Amino acid sequence: MTEKIKMIQEKMRASQSRQKSYADKKRKDVEFQEGDH
Repeated sequence: MTEKIKMIQEKMRASQSRQKSYADKKRKDVEFQEGDH
């Protein structure tokens, strides 16, 4: 039972860090475009 919970927690953490890096990339793109003008 605890193994399953650990697996779920790790999956959630992995997807969260993926979303965070994706959001950071989008924010950098926006800042880059604004700096061009």
